[in-house]
This record gives sequence, structure tokens and C-alpha cells, in this order.
Amino acid sequence: MTDLRVGYCINTPASLTTAIRTFDALPCSQAHDWEAFASGTLRLAGDWPGTAAVSASAATQCRVAFAAFVGVPLESSSLKVLYFYPTQANWAAGRRQYQCVVGEDGSKTTGTVKGAAR
Repeated sequence: MTDLRVGYCINTPASLTTAIRTFDALPCSQAHDWEAFASGTLRLAGDWPGTAAVSASAATQCRVAFAAFVGVPLESSSLKVLYFYPTQANWAAGRRQYQCVVGEDGSKTTGTVKGAAR
């Protein structure tokens, strides 16, 4: 198990939640479900703003990063994006990072989708 980092590829875990967690990483040259393509700190300050605000902020950051990574806007793509964001407990502990992953809708990918423009 490892922290999910940009450039890692993973398969969907049996229990998928939106909380940042650890994953079994594998080389992207092997068939995989998701590729981590962006991460960062949410641009929200202060006390816990609520799940909706945290989720929306992560979604926005991932959408922007997706276009730069894949080469087309998410709305024009056949690919799917998932994002992970901090829980209220993570937020209180000062951990405010989000992570973005991209994959095919229901299919495995081999290699990266960086620059795929699809």
C-alpha cells in the first residue's frame, strides 16, 4: 500500500470512498483502472467549510488539471475523472490535499492518457 501520487496507476479498490487513502500502485504499463494525474492543496481557508464545498473545490481543480493533462476539456472527453478530498477530521488536522485520477469508463487502460486528447 502506498499514498496515491501523480504518475501512479491503480485498480479500483473493493471499497472506494472519496477520502484520501492508500492504494496498491502498479506500473502504468500494466492494465489499470485509474491514473493519478493531479494533486494539490484545496484553495479554501478557515474552518471546515462542509463536504459540498470541499467536493466542489476538488472537482474544479481536477477539471482544470484534466484539460492540461489530457489535452481536451473534461466535457469533451470520453474519459472519466474521480477525485479524493479530505474528510472533516483530515481538515481539522491541517491536511487539505485533493487527488485526481482518470480512467476509461468501465474499461482498463494500458499506458498513460497524458496528451491523449480524447
